[in-house]
Amino acid sequence: MTTCKEDEENKVIQKKNSFSSEYTNLGSFSNIINDMTVKNILQEVDESSDISHLETDYKYIYKDLLKLKSLLLKKRYYKNILFEYQKNFVQINNRCVKTYRDIYPVEKEYKTYTQIKKQTIEVINSININYKKYYSNI
Repeated sequence: MTTCKEDEENKVIQKKNSFSSEYTNLGSFSNIINDMTVKNILQEVDESSDISHLETDYKYIYKDLLKLKSLLLKKRYYKNILFEYQKNFVQINNRCVKTYRDIYPVEKEYKTYTQIKKQTIEVINSININYKKYYSNI
């Protein structure tokens, strides 16, 4: 669960980068992407776009791109649940979520969300490695 301070910092970062499309779907993961071409490819991977056209050009990373798309959808779903919980918690309690007792009602969702983030990092790292291996020398 993000703290209220982290939420404020995230809002500032989002405002600074509001002109950059990479934050629409990559968010905090954009800093682990090694290559601008990979970053551009990954920007196309979101819930509203069909990525089947990437299969021909990027057959060695396509399965990872599909997995990434799925993870980003799941991540957004759980993030919205946690955000709503935190928003309601602040309204009711006049303070941010701070303790285990505070987070207990959404503990399962929080654990799932953190697991999805770890899996997303693993998939992005795999895409980085395979892109470098198969496409960097073209």
